[in-house]
Amino acid sequence: MKIDRLILGAFETNCYILRNSEKVKDCVVIDTGLEAGKLIDFLGEHKLNPLVAVLTHGHIDHIAG
Repeated sequence: MKIDRLILGAFETNCYILRNSEKVKDCVVIDTGLEAGKLIDFLGEHKLNPLVAVLTHGHIDHIAG
C-alpha cells in the first residue's frame, strides 16, 4: 500500500492519497481539503486517477477540494 499525505490550506488539513503500489495509478483521496489546486497538481504530476473521494466529516476544511 502506498500512502501519500498532503497538508492543505490554512487549517493544515491532512489529505491522504491511497493506492495499492507505486505502479498503480488508480487511487482513493481522503479529505480533499481547501487547496484544490495543490491536490490537482499532485495527482497530475504522479499521473494518478482518483476513483473516489472519501470525506471523514463535513467541516469546510475537509470538503472544499
